[in-house]
Amino acid sequence: MMNKLNIFSAGICLIGLGIAFPAYATDGYYLTGANARATGMGGVGIALPQGPEAATINPAGATFVDNGFEIGAQLFILNTRTTDLFFPGNDVKGHQYQPIPDFGVNYHLNDKVTIAVTSFGGGLGQSYNKPFVPGMGFSKERANFIQAGIAPTIAFKLRDNLSIGVGLGVVNEFFRARGVIVPTPQGPAQLPNHGWSHAFGVGGRFGILWKPVPAVGLGATYFTKVHMSNLKGYEDDLLAGLGGSIDTPEQFGAGVSVKPNDRLTLGFDVIRTNWSGVKAFSEQAGFGWRDHTTFKLGVAYGLMPGLTVRAGTSLAKRHFGSEFVLANVNTPGTSSKSLTFGFTKRLGEKDELTFSADYELNGKVVGTGHSAGTVIRSRYGFTGLSFSHRF
Repeated sequence: MMNKLNIFSAGICLIGLGIAFPAYATDGYYLTGANARATGMGGVGIALPQGPEAATINPAGATFVDNGFEIGAQLFILNTRTTDLFFPGNDVKGHQYQPIPDFGVNYHLNDKVTIAVTSFGGGLGQSYNKPFVPGMGFSKERANFIQAGIAPTIAFKLRDNLSIGVGLGVVNEFFRARGVIVPTPQGPAQLPNHGWSHAFGVGGRFGILWKPVPAVGLGATYFTKVHMSNLKGYEDDLLAGLGGSIDTPEQFGAGVSVKPNDRLTLGFDVIRTNWSGVKAFSEQAGFGWRDHTTFKLGVAYGLMPGLTVRAGTSLAKRHFGSEFVLANVNTPGTSSKSLTFGFTKRLGEKDELTFSADYELNGKVVGTGHSAGTVIRSRYGFTGLSFSHRF
């Protein structure tokens, strides 16, 4: 067994690093949808503002929704099994139930100017049932990486059918890792547990939304890369070779929405995330996360007065190749396709309740190259609920 451990000592180090970056779904570590309304339509929202949280997806969307607030949460449910890790018969299992809150406030100062404050974020946690390397007194693998952001936004209506929006992405990261194993000349060793560490960064968010005719919307967004501060403690060991920080990637997208009649709405978004520009996820770090294009398609239908139903899908190429399975054992975002559905029920004249669900497909990855023999199987999804009120 020790011969096998020596052969795969580099892989052990990568897996130790991998604890830091558990991943969500088809969007890397981001949610399929920023809120329950968007999730129900596969994450669509760049050209289809819905509710007080619209500015999360496109800052310009704030001008096209009513005054109000929304608060909600999505629950992430994950079960993972990794087989033949390093050597035959070494199987580990993990699970996680992670609530992810979201909120938004939207207010029109006048006919031309709207302000909004919304939330965004990503990350995950993972807890395995035993150490990755058995019989050596190591701790069980466990980690949390939480990225929570606030986006203050101001949007300007240039014409009745055209708006632009600008804002800040104020990002806070919280990270802890336990049971991180690295190779040493004396054999595998476990790094110290530094507990929770915090990092901070600020980026820019920009958007435009145009409705050439009332039934058609065209939108585009650009979110800058955010350079985060160092994670204290981990900057000296786990993240020492990666600059000590975990930055957020540059992201841009475009969307279109069409409303053929009063009941039916169709939406399509395409989003590009430049993971390769973030050192912590790059091939240099061993994760091999590649630049990533996600296609989102959704439909909403007014089934009856006061009840809108939604369905959608999110499609992408997996953000890492099968040769990087070992490095991504703790990043269970193995799916490249998801199916979503949801509904919004009106409660009186000013209140609404929205439900959504997201199920990830094809959660199995068979390792190749240096990862040959290791297989990750993940079953996971989201369910969300939110309440909104118009002022």
